[in-house]
Amino acid sequence: MRTSIRETIQTYGTTAIAEAVGLPISTVHGWKKADAIPGKGTLHDMRVQAFKAAVKSLKKPKRRRS
Repeated sequence: MRTSIRETIQTYGTTAIAEAVGLPISTVHGWKKADAIPGKGTLHDMRVQAFKAAVKSLKKPKRRRS
């Protein structure tokens, strides 16, 4: 089962994903509202890959310094 864009953004937070992708919070909020990442062709593919990479980096547990 695939998780929607909206659910993923709600899980990890709009601000955290926006910072990880390097986009304005308003852009990621628009994705959440539309439950989709807009675009066509290569630009869309780049946005989706950046989104996936951001989510993957947020899933990793933070390493603690000892």
